[in-house]
Amino acid sequence: MNRRTFIARIGTVVLAASLALNVYFYTRNQDLHNSLSLQRTSEQSNTAEGEVYTQNVAEMIHLISTLEQAKNSDSGEVDAEQLYKLRMNILKLPEVEEKLAFVKNLSNSGGAVQLDLDEVEWFSGDEAEAAAKKDGKPDEGSLANGFYIRNSSEDIESVVLEPEVLIAELDGARLKYVPFNDFITSEVKERLFRITAVGEKVVMLEEAYRP
Repeated sequence: MNRRTFIARIGTVVLAASLALNVYFYTRNQDLHNSLSLQRTSEQSNTAEGEVYTQNVAEMIHLISTLEQAKNSDSGEVDAEQLYKLRMNILKLPEVEEKLAFVKNLSNSGGAVQLDLDEVEWFSGDEAEAAAKKDGKPDEGSLANGFYIRNSSEDIESVVLEPEVLIAELDGARLKYVPFNDFITSEVKERLFRITAVGEKVVMLEEAYRP
């Protein structure tokens, strides 16, 4: 076999391999696109396809939270910066929303658990001082600890909790997971939580630490 024929055959193998990889990654990307359904609308979220999307995103959020808990444990070795970036990227996905709110009431009627929430904003550092000053509260006590909570509305929003929601409460300054039934039978009024939802489904509650 001469050199030209050998090079031609190598080129054919490389081209075939490239095409195979392109098909593979195209299929994988299509699967990813279909699972995330980036074009899905709120109306479609009520379909079976929308439920799959919600479940997939919920599982990703739960996984990130689990890794963050490992990071915060005594023996955890997880890249905190990468986890933060991953969490921020997931929050950019369609229908994913995170809010901070005080729990005003928890009711359990006929197995339907409902939280009444008073949404607030959190500021830290220089932004905390600027926000407090703007609100006419330059001497807010929390500023000594570097944060300020703005509650600009008395509107109450109600959300439904389902048993599969992931719940983390503060144990000192650290978060720990708690069973659903333990949470709904405990005193939660006026406690501050970060609530992550996909569409109308709440998938995670994390109690917020206030220094």
